[in-house]
Amino acid sequence: MMKFVCTYSNGNVGVGQELVRYLSEKGEPFVYLEHPMEIKPGAVSRVEEYSAGRLVTSRSIGIPASSAIGHYLKCTFRTFDEVKRRKGSVDVFVGHSNIDCIAAALACRGSGAKIVYCSIDYMPRRFPNALMNAVYRVADRLAYKMATVVWHSYPGAGKLKRYAPPAKCVETLHGNNYHRIRRREWSGRNPHGLVYLGGVGPAAHIENVLSAMKNLSVRYPDISLDVIGTSADSGYMDRLSRIAAECAVADRVKWHGRIEKADDFEEIMARLGVGLCLYEMNPSMPSWYQLPGKVFAYAACGLPAIALDVSGPVATGEIKRNGIGIVTTLAGLEESIAGLFADTVRHREIAGNAVKWAAQYDWKDKFDKQLGDLPGKT
Repeated sequence: MMKFVCTYSNGNVGVGQELVRYLSEKGEPFVYLEHPMEIKPGAVSRVEEYSAGRLVTSRSIGIPASSAIGHYLKCTFRTFDEVKRRKGSVDVFVGHSNIDCIAAALACRGSGAKIVYCSIDYMPRRFPNALMNAVYRVADRLAYKMATVVWHSYPGAGKLKRYAPPAKCVETLHGNNYHRIRRREWSGRNPHGLVYLGGVGPAAHIENVLSAMKNLSVRYPDISLDVIGTSADSGYMDRLSRIAAECAVADRVKWHGRIEKADDFEEIMARLGVGLCLYEMNPSMPSWYQLPGKVFAYAACGLPAIALDVSGPVATGEIKRNGIGIVTTLAGLEESIAGLFADTVRHREIAGNAVKWAAQYDWKDKFDKQLGDLPGKT
């Protein structure tokens, strides 16, 4: 019997990729189906089969460019087809899309396979198009009904979705590689090293960080910034490089681009001192309802997070309640960074809180429990 993992991605680190690594390391047979997030010519779905922890076969399936609804329907048909062909050999299906979970449930009907709907975000209106939004909500209700269990990465799902059956729902939040990361002792770090992990755009407020660095570099000559991520707009990256030069901190900034492997970017972050999560959110955005995944990665690497007071009630509440970072206004960003740098005792205390908090969200521990707790599993 095998696991079947289905997700939408462009190769970034996420729950699906971490589950693939977990299953590989356990040596379990499984299939990984990754659908493209981007709707463009040349987009493909990727199917990989693993046995005894090794990749056995890999192939790509073209997804012709079309409208958004056409794109998702084509991907869902691929899910149904791939699962149907393996009916009887799949014991657990984990999907990150409601329509793919429905497709898998139909394809596995009568086989006894467990369907896990991994609901990784929530927003009241997912699509601008009213028809697509209505279809999505109907599909979501049906997925909850057909799933064996639903894993939520956001708290309070029962309040956000009245149709969510409490008996089926498990609040998992996100995860990290706590036990895998080689955290550095304080003496082996640059405590004045800042890092941003994620997609680069105006919402990340890198410009404000560069401006703060300009003023703080006089007092803290070793201040630095590592940006792990990139922008789809190369012009925007060029603009940031110009701003860094204008602020006379270009030699203090490392633009790593997107790093696919968590092990690689965690090694970089484990040498630094502060993680940045400077998003401005509102109730129409997914991150309003959850704690961004980068905060879990920062904490596991021993980094306090600096977040904006407009990052949403979940993010600000979790950071304040557990003392794992600083919540500030955008105008107070420079002062917040300077405050941590000036008070080493406080800085190290918050970093210690972050590590202790992160320990409960290790991916391996979470998957051990969540897959072990599936109904009918022993």
